[in-house]
Amino acid sequence: MTPTLFLDTLHLEYPVPPAIPATAPTLAKRLHALLSTFEGSEEDFAAAWREACAALEAIPSVPPATVTLPDGEYWRNEEGGLLPARVVKQADQVKDGFVRSVAAAALQLSASLARFKALTMSEGHSLVELLGASFGIEVGGTKGNVTFYSFDREWQVELAKADRLVFEGAELQAARAALEKWVAASEGAPELKMIIHRAFGLDEEGQVRANELFRLMTFEMPGADWARAMDALRASIHIAGKAEYLRVRRRNAEGRYDLIPLSLASV
Repeated sequence: MTPTLFLDTLHLEYPVPPAIPATAPTLAKRLHALLSTFEGSEEDFAAAWREACAALEAIPSVPPATVTLPDGEYWRNEEGGLLPARVVKQADQVKDGFVRSVAAAALQLSASLARFKALTMSEGHSLVELLGASFGIEVGGTKGNVTFYSFDREWQVELAKADRLVFEGAELQAARAALEKWVAASEGAPELKMIIHRAFGLDEEGQVRANELFRLMTFEMPGADWARAMDALRASIHIAGKAEYLRVRRRNAEGRYDLIPLSLASV
């Protein structure tokens, strides 16, 4: 039986492959196309079909802002109201399409990175346990950190764990008050004052900027207010859990390992 005829006999039992967004990865598009040309036994095809459909349905997408009603197309605005398509500016429609396309691609990329990290961490830790059990050696470093190398040592994979530190509590408020007093009394160090303002300017999540606070603690300034502020900052540090890091590097011509960027800011 040809693949096409085989498919025709199964259309009543198996659903048509789900539609995929325009921003779907190339692999997903190929998978979608190959579903209709699969060759193999009916049992193999049934299993592959179900798995492929599930994978395609899991592709993140961003629903459109448009709604089609019997009397025409409408656009949903910020308040949830519906505006006739004819009153929506062409420029706004173009911008909407751009934003939704980028957002869908970002969701897919984020999901891929999450799967990549989870799979790598799981396989890496399993390898550590296997090596330890098989050879009686300790592979991991402090706090579960471990580094693997390819046989030619051109590639390096580092799995690391670290405490996630946060600044919080009454001690943080005491540090802020002491630093505000120091800023008011001090005539110098304008750059240091800027760091203080940035540190206590809330970030996007409503939290103080921990990196700036740690940076403040590296300075040694005269005065009791500064000393009290630093003591309060150190007392406000708490462990908020564990963070896992995955770093992949490639050895360059000088023998140093260059990090392969996995963040948008680094690529």
